[in-house]
Amino acid sequence: MRKDDSSLFKPIGERSNDRMKREALIYNSGFNKVETIQLLLDQLELGRFTPRKGINQRYVDELAESLENESQFKPIIVRPHPRKEEIYEVIDGEHRVRALRKLGRTYVRTEIRAINDEDADLLALRVNQMHGRRLDALEEGLHIQKIIEMHCVSQEVLGERLGRSQQWVSQRLKLARDSCDELIEAFTTRARVRLR
Repeated sequence: MRKDDSSLFKPIGERSNDRMKREALIYNSGFNKVETIQLLLDQLELGRFTPRKGINQRYVDELAESLENESQFKPIIVRPHPRKEEIYEVIDGEHRVRALRKLGRTYVRTEIRAINDEDADLLALRVNQMHGRRLDALEEGLHIQKIIEMHCVSQEVLGERLGRSQQWVSQRLKLARDSCDELIEAFTTRARVRLR
């Protein structure tokens, strides 16, 4: 089997009529409906939902080596872009996308989920807590602050949805709120250049 796995599926980008049918199926089947398919890497938009404040280039390099040797086991998670035809927003898997691009790959194995902004933000945080490179406490706090401010979610409800205590949410939120702009900027800059 080719490491790219492009021979297994015809990508959605080449079947625009099918896209509407697939999305209708996903949306009409409820929140838990997930479809796993191959998408073109060029169809992906990065950065909107990631709680990470920077990309670790060393980690991307390690992932690229692993993907070259072992292929892609776990699909990335995306949702259809609400305004751009044939484009999908990455919820989880930004490092894997960058690693695949570094390898010159064309396709990525993808789970498409039809979820709103709030659920996408929550899913991004939850998935990043469970696997991959761990988030820093400040990254978690800044993402929690974003969710609370953008989606008017209480700390208690957010804790329940993340499988964490309200106290854990409160501590992360306090860390984000107590950090001065200069510290957040320094942290963000450090995260961008870390381990290059």
